[in-house]
Amino acid sequence: MELSRENIHKTVEELGEFLDQSSIDSKRCLHLKLLIEAIILDHLASEKAVSFAVDSIRKKKKVCIDLKIDGDPFNDLEKPRSVIVKNLLENTDIAPKWHLRGDQNIYHFEEDAIVPEKNSLIYILRYMAKKKKAFVFASVLRLVNMVLTTIEPILSAYIITAYAASDITKIFMLAALILGQAIASGLITYFSSRLLRESYSSMAKDMRRSIVSNVLMIKTECMDRNSSGVFTQRLLSEVDNMTDDLDELLTDLTEVFRFVSLMIAFAIVSWQMMLFEIALFAIYALIQRAQTRSIARDDRKVRSVNEKMAGFTSEMVRAHRDIKLLHAEDSFMSKMKGGIDESVGLVNHMRIRSMKYILLRSEYVGFTDFIYMSILALQLSFGIITPATALVLYNYNGRAYVSARSITGIMDTYYGLLLSSERVYQLLESPDFAKESFGKEKIHDARGEISLKNVYFSYLHENGRSVEVLKGVDLTVNAGEKVAFVGRSGCGKSTLLSLITRLYDPDSGSVMLDGVDLRRLDKDTVRGNIAMVGQSPYIFNMSIRDNMNIVKEDLTDEDLNRVFRMACIYDDFQTYPQGYDTVIGESGITLSGGQRQRLALARVLLKDYPVIILDEATSALDNLTQSSIMDTIGNISGDRTIIMVAHRLSTVKDCDRIFFMDKGKILASGTHSELMEKCKEYRELYCEETQDHPAQK
Repeated sequence: MELSRENIHKTVEELGEFLDQSSIDSKRCLHLKLLIEAIILDHLASEKAVSFAVDSIRKKKKVCIDLKIDGDPFNDLEKPRSVIVKNLLENTDIAPKWHLRGDQNIYHFEEDAIVPEKNSLIYILRYMAKKKKAFVFASVLRLVNMVLTTIEPILSAYIITAYAASDITKIFMLAALILGQAIASGLITYFSSRLLRESYSSMAKDMRRSIVSNVLMIKTECMDRNSSGVFTQRLLSEVDNMTDDLDELLTDLTEVFRFVSLMIAFAIVSWQMMLFEIALFAIYALIQRAQTRSIARDDRKVRSVNEKMAGFTSEMVRAHRDIKLLHAEDSFMSKMKGGIDESVGLVNHMRIRSMKYILLRSEYVGFTDFIYMSILALQLSFGIITPATALVLYNYNGRAYVSARSITGIMDTYYGLLLSSERVYQLLESPDFAKESFGKEKIHDARGEISLKNVYFSYLHENGRSVEVLKGVDLTVNAGEKVAFVGRSGCGKSTLLSLITRLYDPDSGSVMLDGVDLRRLDKDTVRGNIAMVGQSPYIFNMSIRDNMNIVKEDLTDEDLNRVFRMACIYDDFQTYPQGYDTVIGESGITLSGGQRQRLALARVLLKDYPVIILDEATSALDNLTQSSIMDTIGNISGDRTIIMVAHRLSTVKDCDRIFFMDKGKILASGTHSELMEKCKEYRELYCEETQDHPAQK
């Protein structure tokens, strides 16, 4: 392939899809893509390379990648040209090897691929504990049923011979036995299926509750790295896949018992035909094994692509208004089409391949049936077996193939069960989805003092480099004080709030509530004493009342009236036909931006949080409403600590103190008038704003 930036980008994206589908760890996948792209670009910059190719293949538990670049010898691993290559080689354990083959520079990468772990299945099956006895009893019933169905071919054969001999007594007796066997089998099937369904439902319910609980505990940075499709697919589809596969696996295992019973019956009737049947089964099993190995490779790819599609679809639903207003339907459909084509294409490819094996098995069964019936006919002609024995053996052969189909599919079902359990287990226990951890200390009556001591914080960039955002921040916000953080975009204001609310932890230093490090405090103390309203607060797709109910369960109309008046939104809701029971759509789509902000503010005011943080929480309000809101905030300050971030300095002029931030540091602090005097940067920022809005002078 010609060495051009367009071709490089396209190849690296295709490689990324291959790595995703091979279940390489997401972070490592990113580092591999970046390193390979950087190496190719280094060769491009050297002007000694002509073309390149990337070959990738999965070998059992390994993924091998060969990057081949034509041109003069140049080992970018020894003396990297770019900072990205150097950083990734130094800060990760990725260890590619370079060698020269003719006029090709070859970089060889070898990575461990994730394979389904048996431990994950054992872990997941703990959710069956509540219904363990019912599950075991239902499994025993199924085994009993298999024994009963083994008797049926014998009874069928004997009743045919009884008809031939006109033995009326024997016919009635055998008919009664067949009726009893059918009734018993039906009842056993009903009760065992009912018990199993209750067991699976209990398992799915507890597992979904556990997943939801764990997702809510996942660290913010982990949530940021993954699309919503990862969580919705695993919460819904993978749990359903697990229960379906578990039921199918149980059925297949009971078929093993029936197959053994059939072989014993074969041995009693004719041990020679039993050996022949086992030989036929062994060949059939080899065909099924080849299919299982082939399909298993595609199954992981399909699930990975479907996760991406679920995330993309979720975004489409949430952003449908923006797509329409941007007139971006065609562009969006073009991107969507690519995902749909890939997903459907993979499924279609997998099914066509499966159909080829089904055809092969079908032809094999037809051919062996012909041979089997011919052997029975020869034995009859030589008087080796009786007609009744031939009928029994013929019926057993058909039943044996039914069992064989289930038995040979066990590994396919087992692999699917392992894969689903692994993906659920990852959400629950994998370090890829690291959970928040809290301390054990409590503060029963928090005053609301917030302190930061020598706080440093960095975001980890996609190229493996960390970008320092906060640099040695020291400050104290006194209990009951109203303060603001201001500064130009990117100075670290919102990051600071994320640390105070403990969405992130500092790299070093400490963030404290009433003198106690947040990391030592329990969850109820941190989340129950510090609340924040953001610029774009999330409003749930439920009624106004229910949106408030999630904060306070024993909610009354008096509570709602009080906080809605404080948030200057009471009059708005009085015009709604269904009042507070009006459903306001996903993300509060039926509300204006200002109404969403005021509803979110009312939600916070509903509980007496000692610390309230407002991150651009009035940005969507008109001046009159904003002024009323600021009056409300002014009235509650003193009882509560108010921390604000605002781009409009006019909204924070009346704060007790203003902290001016620049490049991750507190450059100055004081009242508005003090900063206008002593801080040149603050004064310049304020003057820029008042020039844009002369009325504020």
